[in-house]
Amino acid sequence: MVTGVQTCALPISLLIQMFLNQQEQQETLTAEVRSLNEKMQLMMEQMVLANRNRFGRSSEKMADASQISFREVDGTIVFFNEAEAVCDLDAPEPEHLEESAPRPVKKKGKKEQDLSGLPTHRIDHYSVLSLLQFALQAHQLH
Repeated sequence: MVTGVQTCALPISLLIQMFLNQQEQQETLTAEVRSLNEKMQLMMEQMVLANRNRFGRSSEKMADASQISFREVDGTIVFFNEAEAVCDLDAPEPEHLEESAPRPVKKKGKKEQDLSGLPTHRIDHYSVLSLLQFALQAHQLH
């Protein structure tokens, strides 16, 4: 790097040559930046088109275009509610609704009866605190 004091000692022709080289480098870099910007713009457009093809309306086409129709219900437009959009709002309410089958009543003592034939093994679990207390007491006795 040439400092300000050193530039005064250089011949004018060399300074002009350095200036012209700097201009050429700047023009080359500017052209590269433009080229990269154009490539980036092209790639962004391709990405937008790919997303549009992947997630756009055409990817979710329905066989029957009249399957879902959005309507105004009680003064408000119903969006994304297929049940309300597809149903006939003028249809009368059914008088008899289906009743669910009654559940059988559970028998008391069935769990004990089912588990009565299985062998049982008792496993005692101790906390770390109780084990430490037991060890401390045993150590104090000796």
